[in-house]
Amino acid sequence: MVLAVMAILIGGCLGAIFILGFVRSVVPALRATRRGATAQGKIVAAKKERIRYRTIYRPIVRFETPDGQRIEYQDVMAVPGDFQVGENVTVHYDPSRPKLSATTSDTGRTLAMTIGIGALALFMTAIFVVGVLMVVRVLPAPQL
Repeated sequence: MVLAVMAILIGGCLGAIFILGFVRSVVPALRATRRGATAQGKIVAAKKERIRYRTIYRPIVRFETPDGQRIEYQDVMAVPGDFQVGENVTVHYDPSRPKLSATTSDTGRTLAMTIGIGALALFMTAIFVVGVLMVVRVLPAPQL
């Protein structure tokens, strides 16, 4: 039963995180690279992030939409470190949600991120479902 509860907690929490990230970041960026508008932007800064044992830098990009909105965002879809502050870049974005969908990434990289995060979300959700099925005794729970 302990294993079932752990599966529910871990699978549920991580599954929810990956699904939320998938829906809020990856899907809008994929739509923007495939069917969105484009604008010229500029990398104005780099945000330092520590991931495991290394430090990476993500670009902070500023661009303007045709209707005059000035947008500044951190591009989490861009290849870390593959840019220079002050560099001009092409930004892809959904005109109805420019800040939430903007990316300098191309369709191929965004599609790869979509597949990877989507697979993690499905895997964690499957772990959650197996845990629930063990708790309601549809599946036998292994004895530890």
